[in-house]
Amino acid sequence: TNVVIELKNGFEPENVLDQLFKLTPMEDAFSINAVALVKGKPQTLGLKELLQVFIEHRIEVVRRRSEFRKAKAQARLTLVDGLLKAIIDIDKVIKIIRSSDDASTAKEALIKGFKLNDEQATYILDMPLRRLTKMSKLELESEQKELAKTIAALVALLKSEENIKAQVSDELTAVGKSFAIPRRTRIGKA
Repeated sequence: TNVVIELKNGFEPENVLDQLFKLTPMEDAFSINAVALVKGKPQTLGLKELLQVFIEHRIEVVRRRSEFRKAKAQARLTLVDGLLKAIIDIDKVIKIIRSSDDASTAKEALIKGFKLNDEQATYILDMPLRRLTKMSKLELESEQKELAKTIAALVALLKSEENIKAQVSDELTAVGKSFAIPRRTRIGKA
């Protein structure tokens, strides 16, 4: 819909525009209560400060999420490394597990025999033997490469503040695109 207002002689366009803004919802003002937690304390903020606090929060979220994902990937990489060591001589692993009197003895034997750490040995012991024997070396090696790639990307992200800001910008752009509503009116000159 296109609305064009033509004025008769003797009317000032600025006065008519002021009246339109005043008497119609063409211009609307509303107040907001912009309270945010800044360093754990609630503060009333202006729009600029509110946006700055929001961006700082998003940067912290990206940093903490990336650190969590990196730690999770490193933990999984440790387990995959242990599985790769054990799968080389799977018969020896099964023999150690079956011949041991209890879990602690089996764990110590795995640690000594395969140079595993405590976490890796516990993971292997907790895994059912049928699952351990079905593991493929190629699958584990590809997972190991993927985890190493993921960790390298996360380290690169965490190393640079600019990379974190770029990640925040990309995420906000993606949110903007997924929730964007196209303009319904056209602004033109009469």
